[in-house]
Amino acid sequence: MTVARALVESEGRVLLVRRAAWDTRPGMWELPGGKVDRGERVQRALARELEEETGLMLADARRISCRDMISPRGRRIREHVYLTRAIGTVTLSDEHDAHRWVDSPEGLELTDSAEAAFSQAF
Repeated sequence: MTVARALVESEGRVLLVRRAAWDTRPGMWELPGGKVDRGERVQRALARELEEETGLMLADARRISCRDMISPRGRRIREHVYLTRAIGTVTLSDEHDAHRWVDSPEGLELTDSAEAAFSQAF
């Protein structure tokens, strides 16, 4: 499986979204993003997932990392992380119950993906 994640930056801060209580890994903070559909280009999936999860429209994107990992459910995943800018106001889907613009993720319980992305970007 391939996933795309957006490290959305605005005025020196990064957007994090918190997984909803009913979802897997509830309460953890992550970067917006998700699965790339079969035949879909990674950047197109990035734009789609960003809009679905946050209501934001992708303005530009630059890939900052690509890594292979094993998900908490034991699936092999290739994860692409893009440093992005986006347009609009955050409107969350039901997958997430909160969002924050942060200059540092200190004190937040991050998913492994978000933690790895922060270490790559900053």
